[in-house]
Amino acid sequence: MKRIDHIIIRTDNLHQGIKEFQEAGFQVYYGRKPEKAYNALIYLQDDSFIELVDVTRIPLVFRELTRLGIIRLLHPFYDRIGNFAFKDGPILDYVIYTPNIHTSYERVKRDSSKVIHGKREKPNGTVVRWYCFAPKNNHWPFIISDYVPERMSDDETNIHPNGITGLQNIMVSCVADVATLTAQMVKYYQLDQDDVRVHGSCFSIQTENSKITYVPSNEDKISQVTLRPHSPMVDERLKHYGISTTDEG
Repeated sequence: MKRIDHIIIRTDNLHQGIKEFQEAGFQVYYGRKPEKAYNALIYLQDDSFIELVDVTRIPLVFRELTRLGIIRLLHPFYDRIGNFAFKDGPILDYVIYTPNIHTSYERVKRDSSKVIHGKREKPNGTVVRWYCFAPKNNHWPFIISDYVPERMSDDETNIHPNGITGLQNIMVSCVADVATLTAQMVKYYQLDQDDVRVHGSCFSIQTENSKITYVPSNEDKISQVTLRPHSPMVDERLKHYGISTTDEG
C-alpha cells in the first residue's frame, strides 16, 4: 500500500455535516454545486482527504436493489457504495492510492470488481476524473488512481484553522483471525513485510501517510480515525463521527 487516499464519513444531512466540520476548524468544499452535491471534501497536507457522504442522497431504487442483492450480482463495486446506506457507524470506507491502477488490477482481477472510470464536476466547473476498483471482500480498502486534473483546485486549500495536517491511524475491527487476514492482505496488496507489524492479536500496516490497525472483534467495521496533531476542538466536536486527534507526529 502506497498511502491512504481518503476516508469516507457518513452524514444524514450534508449541509449540517459541513457545518459541524467547519465549526471544528476545517475548510470544507462541496463536491459539486451545493444544490446537487451528495458529498463534501476536506483536503489534508499528507495527500489524503476526508470525504463526507450524505447517504440519504443514495436513490431509493438503488438502495432497494442493493438490499435485495441484485446490484452485487451486476457489479460488486456499486454494491459496496449502495451498502453505505445500511452500514452502522459513522465511518463508511477507506481508500488506498496506487500510481499504477491498471497494473494493480490485472494482478488481482479474479478477486476484484471491474475498474470504474469515475468523474465529478466541481462547483467551479472543473471536471475531475479517476479510476478505481474494489476487492470482492467489502471490508478491505478499495483502490484508486491519480486524479486528472489534480483533485484540489487553486481556489481550495489543505491548511485548516485547527492545525490538522493529516492522518495518524485508522482502526479497523475485524472478525477474521490475524494470521489469516495478514496473509490474505499481504498477497492482495503486495505489502512489504517491513510495513506489517503483528502485536499479539492485532496487526498494523504502515503506509506513507498513515497506519492502519486491525483489531479482533465480533463484527467488521472501521471503528476510529485518528488525525494529527492534537486539536481539542476536533476531539470535542467530531467524536460522534469516530474522529479523534493525537499528540504524535
